[in-house]
Amino acid sequence: MCTFLAGLCFVIWWRLDIGFSILVIVLYLFWRAWSHFELDKDVPLGGDDRQTIYLVSMMHTLGDGYRFRTGDGSFVDLPSGIKLGRAMLL
Repeated sequence: MCTFLAGLCFVIWWRLDIGFSILVIVLYLFWRAWSHFELDKDVPLGGDDRQTIYLVSMMHTLGDGYRFRTGDGSFVDLPSGIKLGRAMLL
């Protein structure tokens, strides 16, 4: 992600018109992908890609306070102080 943003900044610095055109396209695609998203805590973690990305980023930012439904239907609370890592995404 950082490499992409650095490349985009370089293109904006190098050719302002092309760089801003790419930036507008990327922002439009981001808006299009996330505009109809609604959080549904009944979907298991990993069951929906956008929801998983949202929950992982929120938990990284806000910490604990989330409850997840596992694949077998039981609910799991995230204990305080635990951060999600790559292993949770697999």
